[in-house]
Amino acid sequence: GGGGDGMASRERSVKHRRLDQVEADALSLFLSLCGQFLRHWGNVPGTNLDVVSAVARRVEERIHQTDPELGERMFKELGISAEKFVSPWVTSLFSRVLPLWHLLPLWEALLASEDRSAFLTDVCVAFVSIPEVRTRAFFCGAEELLLHLLFPPAVTLESIF
Repeated sequence: GGGGDGMASRERSVKHRRLDQVEADALSLFLSLCGQFLRHWGNVPGTNLDVVSAVARRVEERIHQTDPELGERMFKELGISAEKFVSPWVTSLFSRVLPLWHLLPLWEALLASEDRSAFLTDVCVAFVSIPEVRTRAFFCGAEELLLHLLFPPAVTLESIF
């Protein structure tokens, strides 16, 4: 398809520029992994929803189950849609909210996960459950909370899992 041709042309471009072979190999491996990852998200069995919508729905359900008070505040009282903060997190694979040294282990765990959708749901719920984020939900309006969700406080992965 069209997506694979783009990746192949980028790979040829890297090789054409005579970059170090290790760098070219690393790019080739990365493109291969990304291709596998993106193909996985093209189909969510049992539903016609795309992955972001499916994860957002699961995040909202999980928050209602594990922290009903927070779920009531965020989704009912403030009217925030989980998709508004889950979408930027998932589509950027959390690169907007985590530094590189935390992204690499997260991506490794994601790629190794048997159920990637469940893994993404767990990560999103963990971010929403950060004490600084949770506390803000009860002391600010929807716009401020959404901004805080899009740019959560600096944390380590170890502190949220």
